[in-house]
Amino acid sequence: MVEDTAPEEVVEPVEDTAPEVAEEPVTRKQGEIDALLLERAGYARRGLPDRVKQVDAQLALRGYAVPPVSVEDAPVKARGQRTAKA
Repeated sequence: MVEDTAPEEVVEPVEDTAPEVAEEPVTRKQGEIDALLLERAGYARRGLPDRVKQVDAQLALRGYAVPPVSVEDAPVKARGQRTAKA
């Protein structure tokens, strides 16, 4: 007959590491607004007023009051000249 000499298994409680099911609505909304503001800044920097207006409309739908800054006032970063490689 073979004796069972294995040590007893110790079971430790498992911590709850599961992510929350859903973010708070305010947090998610703020995240969307932050992303739209970044998108808007990029369009403004590139001088695309039609796209800025589209993003402004999405911001307004989320209850964000867009500051009255025109696209023309946004600083435009000059791009260097590209030359053909020989």
